[in-house]
Amino acid sequence: MIGVMSDLLSGPFSEGSLRYAILIASGAYLWAAVHFHLAGGTVVDDLRAAQS
Repeated sequence: MIGVMSDLLSGPFSEGSLRYAILIASGAYLWAAVHFHLAGGTVVDDLRAAQS
């Protein structure tokens, strides 16, 4: 994923394309981590609802 993004950014950013690809991917990973954390808060309630 990062390699493809780096290749796509190689035109406008030349040597800095890998840096920007990693930066963009880090934002996506942070977004995913926040949503996993939010979803994890409901797991116990979801399991109780599924058992009843």
